[in-house]
Amino acid sequence: MIDISRKSWQKYFLFGSLYFSEGLQGALTMVIIPVYLFDKGISIELVTLVAGIGGAPWYLKFVFAPLTDYFFQYGRKPFIIVGGFLAAISFFFLIYIDPLISLIPFTFLLFLSHLGTINLDVSCDGWAIQISKETERGKIN
Repeated sequence: MIDISRKSWQKYFLFGSLYFSEGLQGALTMVIIPVYLFDKGISIELVTLVAGIGGAPWYLKFVFAPLTDYFFQYGRKPFIIVGGFLAAISFFFLIYIDPLISLIPFTFLLFLSHLGTINLDVSCDGWAIQISKETERGKIN
């Protein structure tokens, strides 16, 4: 088993790729999906509402961090796995929904994908702080 707490480059690679993938999902939601919806003929007001609902978990991030810290006795990895799985599955099924026909399920899956990403993010932030040395903190996450 690989112990990433011993080698700094592994921590930088792991958490750097995590934050890169979160940035990609954020860019998809806040830039590409609104353009896609507007191009489909959905009004700008409705596009803004969908993007706001999809991005709402990012505004509620401060709620999830204390929850994962409260349930720390179960470890951080189950939260990481559940969050990543929820984000991936929701985003995967999102591509099969036509927003012109069913905008509510589209918005709901977008919300769920970001909910999973937030769960993944706060769990990995806590894990990064837990395994990093004092001199590495702030550089890794």
